[in-house]
Amino acid sequence: MSDYGIAWGTIVKNILIAMTGIGLLLIAGKLIHSQVTEKRSLFFFQKPQTTSEEKISDIEKSLVTIFQPS
Repeated sequence: MSDYGIAWGTIVKNILIAMTGIGLLLIAGKLIHSQVTEKRSLFFFQKPQTTSEEKISDIEKSLVTIFQPS
């Protein structure tokens, strides 16, 4: 958690897109779509997984590889 930093690039890009009427509609649509499909609210320039989720996924893949029957 101490490595977490605010992604200013992501925030600025999303604000610039939102400054247009179409951009506002696209962002709203993207937020609704990601909430329905992934149960998370994601913006356009945001990673689908947090760093912690990526680490957990990597550990799970390693465990599967280690304990996979030969």
